[in-house]
Amino acid sequence: MPKKSIKMMYDGTTSRWIPTTDYDVKGCSKVVDYQMNAGSITNGDLDFWSPLAVGSGAAFSVGAATSTYPYAYVNGATGTTATGYAVATMAKTSSLGSQALAYISSSHISISSDVIIPTLSDGTDSFTVYMQISSDVSTPFTNHGFGIAYSHGMFGGNWTGYTRDGTTTNKQDLGVAVAANTVYHLRAEMDKSRTEVRFYINGTMVGRSAGNIPSANAVKSGVGILKGVGTNARSVYIAQINVRNIVP
Repeated sequence: MPKKSIKMMYDGTTSRWIPTTDYDVKGCSKVVDYQMNAGSITNGDLDFWSPLAVGSGAAFSVGAATSTYPYAYVNGATGTTATGYAVATMAKTSSLGSQALAYISSSHISISSDVIIPTLSDGTDSFTVYMQISSDVSTPFTNHGFGIAYSHGMFGGNWTGYTRDGTTTNKQDLGVAVAANTVYHLRAEMDKSRTEVRFYINGTMVGRSAGNIPSANAVKSGVGILKGVGTNARSVYIAQINVRNIVP
């Protein structure tokens, strides 16, 4: 960035220099941000907010900031259907449900979100919480996608980074155990040349993947929860979602 400074630190685990300064680049003509912040569950109220909820009782509601939850948030609940889901997506017009906001191979793409999981997944009521860029965001690990996910059955309940081309999913243990009622800032990013995907949790790079990189494709954004087993409703609290396209 012209006339900007940036601090760097060396990460011995990944053998990389990484930036520690998160500066604002919105003024650049080749940077486009799509932002969703909590505060309402009405289509159109939150810029590009466009929710998807399927299953008996599956829905979104609004939660206020408390001493436990420092941000206002939207509560995505699965309802009581064993395969119910609730996904926060974005679209330029709320009637579209979800819409492609980026094209892989045309720009550097990143997605970030602040999430809280109030009750963890288990054998009685299993579910997957996920944040992803993909051609289909209604479920995790869909084609031409990358992101971060959690379920108790993946890597002992650690956050999982993943990439998927048209046929195969590459998952990796990010080494961060998920705790209930804890705020996590998740971020995943892929460069324009599709060299690799990097995964960050709370500002620290915790993994990267060069396998099964998504091919050139129009992609959407989604942060949500998908039930796997059981009929007790489970939730994910979502404070914000940001999708950024940078055209070099």
